[in-house]
Amino acid sequence: MLASALSVAARSIVPQPAGLQARQAQLPPDCLATYTVDLGENCGTIVSRFNNFTATELFLWNPEIRQTCLGLRAYVPVCINVSGYKFNKAVAAGDRRTPDSIPVPVQTVVPQCTLYEYVDKAGLPRFGALLRQNNITQYQWNQWNEPNSDPNDNIPNLAGYFSCVKAK
Repeated sequence: MLASALSVAARSIVPQPAGLQARQAQLPPDCLATYTVDLGENCGTIVSRFNNFTATELFLWNPEIRQTCLGLRAYVPVCINVSGYKFNKAVAAGDRRTPDSIPVPVQTVVPQCTLYEYVDKAGLPRFGALLRQNNITQYQWNQWNEPNSDPNDNIPNLAGYFSCVKAK
């Protein structure tokens, strides 16, 4: 039932512009349904469109999109369901993940991060609350999430992303 619903949804996609050749994605052998990414979409919009898998599952089924989801490409099909998959629950504001649980999407992947926290599309938890709840400073957060930026800058945490809230 789920596979047929996904197949129907996957067929109702805006056609690829004439003359544009999309590269073929490496789909898992047990992929039951695919979706062709539309221009302007990101991991969050795809997850919201179907609402029966998380961005982590999307990444695990399509590793070429990378943990940041920056590898997602318009007009390239991605796997949106595999054999035996059961949806547990959507990611919510304040959910925490360790690196081994593969949080997706992350602002930046830093090797020393040991704990990530999710900021939902509404921007919750707010940045100040995120810092207080994790007993960290803005300077620490900046170093862990934007390591190539000035750690004294006001760098925003991105809504719809996991950010590092604890590091070695």
